[in-house]
Amino acid sequence: MSKTINVGPVYPPYMLDDFQRCALFWDLKKRWKNNPAKEWTANHIGNAVGKGLEYFLKGAGIEESFVKGEENIRANYPQRADRTLKGCVELVRQGLELGMNTNFSFKEILAVEEPYGRTRPDLVARDYDDALAVWDHKLKVELDDKYYEKELAKYDISNQFFEYAWVVGAKYGEPVERVYAHIIILGPSPRTVLHPVKMQPEHVKHWLHGASRDWHHMKAIEEGEEEAQSRYTGCITSYGPCAYHEGCHTFHGDESAFPAIYERVKSRYAS
Repeated sequence: MSKTINVGPVYPPYMLDDFQRCALFWDLKKRWKNNPAKEWTANHIGNAVGKGLEYFLKGAGIEESFVKGEENIRANYPQRADRTLKGCVELVRQGLELGMNTNFSFKEILAVEEPYGRTRPDLVARDYDDALAVWDHKLKVELDDKYYEKELAKYDISNQFFEYAWVVGAKYGEPVERVYAHIIILGPSPRTVLHPVKMQPEHVKHWLHGASRDWHHMKAIEEGEEEAQSRYTGCITSYGPCAYHEGCHTFHGDESAFPAIYERVKSRYAS
């Protein structure tokens, strides 16, 4: 690996995840969305818990933090939700209660929900040993014990965690030594877990070498210099078929046929 990495354009980790799964999926997601019969609320609940924890870590009181979480879920509750609004509000409250009672190890908070490039870590702080560290809230409405180790293993290779380590370390001029997954589990056994992912400079550099190559390809596709290719290994996920399964396997990528089942949108990615 070369000593100097031509980083080029930088994309947020959730976009990199989509691109690495399938370049065509990432590209289509910017223009089209499907309209499922039900919209899953788990992500909305997690975002609302994150909003309440943001206020709590910035010094707000417990009740104010609950209010901010509830406001967030009410404002973002989808029309075809798989849960009632009442149920979502209750799950947000349960998540915040667990999250606010987590025994964090940090000594000094440096930043809460502040942007670092195109990322926004939930929490950057000095850890118990003065090491620079990052925390990211992850809410699981359900996590069966038999999937627990598999869940933890995802964070050990997370683009999000490595990008946090890279951008935060660059800002402070010292390496991030660990990134914690602050996992809030609502059921069947409610609890919180702090899973530390150790970061070493050479490991982060090795990740950056691969990620930056993908970023160059992403930029080239956006500028029309390359074509987004399908990757059939990404067509079936652990949650079922890809949202654009019919787009590839029925319409064969012909976007003129997409309006039959997809809705044209300006962009589904936040800038």
